[in-house]
Amino acid sequence: MSGFAKAEWGVPHVDFKRTDDGFIVSFKRPPASVQKYAKERFEAQNYNRTLGPAIVGAVSLGLGHIMKKATTIIVTNDAVIIDNKKMSRDDFGGFCVYATWQLNSDIISVLGYSFGRQRFQFGGGWPEHKAIEIASALNALMS
Repeated sequence: MSGFAKAEWGVPHVDFKRTDDGFIVSFKRPPASVQKYAKERFEAQNYNRTLGPAIVGAVSLGLGHIMKKATTIIVTNDAVIIDNKKMSRDDFGGFCVYATWQLNSDIISVLGYSFGRQRFQFGGGWPEHKAIEIASALNALMS
């Protein structure tokens, strides 16, 4: 059958690799709090033309330093490992959107996961639709 679009069956917006007993996902995103701060400072430059470019430059340098470390998720038959935190698949509840922030017209969402009865955030901020797609794809691969 030709003429059909090719479907994405991995995890969109990240580096995805299947392994013999699971998969590995990695990506680099700045923490959502840093993104929020950078956006607020960038918008502040409209009010202060002198300090605005200096603030944006300093924030950009900080983002470059923070983004050197990638988030890594490794899923095997018996474990889920997120940034070196190893959890049993039996206790791992799944992936979600942990929080969403509205910044004027932009929405930043933070990925999260549940482990036991607790929820944790990870992986920095994403546009809302991308965070939903990533969490959904990760959960689909977990089943």
